[in-house]
Amino acid sequence: MKAILRRRTWLTFSNDPLFQTFDQVHIIWTQWKRTPIVERLKGHQCYNKIEGNYLLTNKYYLLSTMRDYYDRIGGTQGAKSYLDVMPLTFRMSIDRVSGVGGNSGYNKFKNAYETEKREAGSSIWIVKPGENSNRGRGIQIFGEIDQIRDFVETTARENFLYPMTKFVI
Repeated sequence: MKAILRRRTWLTFSNDPLFQTFDQVHIIWTQWKRTPIVERLKGHQCYNKIEGNYLLTNKYYLLSTMRDYYDRIGGTQGAKSYLDVMPLTFRMSIDRVSGVGGNSGYNKFKNAYETEKREAGSSIWIVKPGENSNRGRGIQIFGEIDQIRDFVETTARENFLYPMTKFVI
């Protein structure tokens, strides 16, 4: 998007989004959401950071948002469950005292893993390493539950969330 906008010769760009002519700017583009910009926006200005967009861009909130949406529509749009449109996903956090085994998310995941392994002969899962891990950094793919458990236990931090998503082939 930014590259396309740069082709417009009539647009002016600045490295400082709060520059002197802020009120004259129509489009404001930053990598990270900046509260001072949001507070100064006028009716004619467009900012590339949408309020509440974390509900769609954060892997944990996307899962909850999709689950809530499909619970509300109750099959009226053809899909009966969020699982009809996205892969099975579990969230797990680590408690240093009880470890992985004491986590309800892990136990639900383990049941799904074992069912898939028994029915299909294999079960491949994508494990994402918690908060602030965008752009694919640290993502691992595992086919064995012991590998997943070892990975999570060795990389875990207190209350760090791990989404585990069934790999769809």
